[in-house]
This record gives sequence, structure tokens and C-alpha cells, in this order.
Amino acid sequence: MPKISEVINKSQLSPLQQKVLDYLQEHDDEVFGYGDVMELSEKINHKGSKRGVSFTLWALLKKKLIDKERVGKYIYFGSKSAISSLREQKRKQI
Repeated sequence: MPKISEVINKSQLSPLQQKVLDYLQEHDDEVFGYGDVMELSEKINHKGSKRGVSFTLWALLKKKLIDKERVGKYIYFGSKSAISSLREQKRKQI
């Protein structure tokens, strides 16, 4: 069941933010770093600048609709369940 804040935040999304969020939630086994922004743009069929997709990741994070995790020197973004899985795998390797 969605939380009230998620319902409110989702209603205020731009079309690009909604596209990225939908993709990340449908593919909760994928995470994306800055180097992967072009790949994410292609997957959502976004023809605009890659900066738009990068900004969208940060905007969705600020709205607490997605999550991020640092692995080494890289930051990865993904759905909350994808990042949770990533964190679990990191713990197992330590």
C-alpha cells in the first residue's frame, strides 16, 4: 500500500520523471550510475539531453520515490527494492 507522501509526490511528476520512475519500478533488478544515463535514456525512449535524465534521478530521490547507494566511488540509483537488494549484496561481500 502506498504511503500518503508517495501518492502526493507522484501526482506532481513531470512526464520524464514519471517515465523514469515507471521504468525503475518495473525493473527492480537494475540500477543506474551516471555512466549509465545514456542507456537509461534509450530504454525509456527519451530523445532529450542526458542531463535531463540525470536531473530526474536526483528529483525522484529528493521526493523519496527512488533510492541511491554508493558502491566504491560510484553512486547508483534505482527503485527502493533494487537499492535494498544492492545493499544486501554489499553486506554479504563484506
